[in-house]
Amino acid sequence: MIPGPGPGRTDGSAPHALRLDRSLGLRLVGLALALVALVALVVGAVHSVRSTAGRAGAPSVASANLDDAYYGCLAAQVDSLVGPGRAVDVSTADPAAWATLAKVVAPRDVITTDRGRSVPLLSLAPRRGAGACLGSVVVARFGATVGDGTGGSLPGDEAPPPPAL
Repeated sequence: MIPGPGPGRTDGSAPHALRLDRSLGLRLVGLALALVALVALVVGAVHSVRSTAGRAGAPSVASANLDDAYYGCLAAQVDSLVGPGRAVDVSTADPAAWATLAKVVAPRDVITTDRGRSVPLLSLAPRRGAGACLGSVVVARFGATVGDGTGGSLPGDEAPPPPAL
């Protein structure tokens, strides 16, 4: 055996030092990864808190209250035209109006495109002032007879009514 440093060394000190360096290196890499993960978790938590606080702020609540009032107004107008549980058709001439009316009608009535089953054809018509829901009114066509919805009013130039609890 050769005394001194080299591959033929018999005292084993060089491989032990190399093993200690690798172990320390792996521990440092693990610690760095743990710190990166911890920072990512803290950043995510802060983002979640800010996002939740933003959604619970006054502008978001006011917007939600206006949505509730608008759909409540349209529902009152639909109620004045059609009894609950009836089969109705919603006009597809304006896809945006169809989507809005479908949200109002679907929970209480059956929406169909079968003209033989449906009694009225519902649509939204532009209208301003008292009796309108933010510039729209529900119109029902019963064959040749046309009727406007009543009972709901949200002109838009006043504070919306409080939502139902």
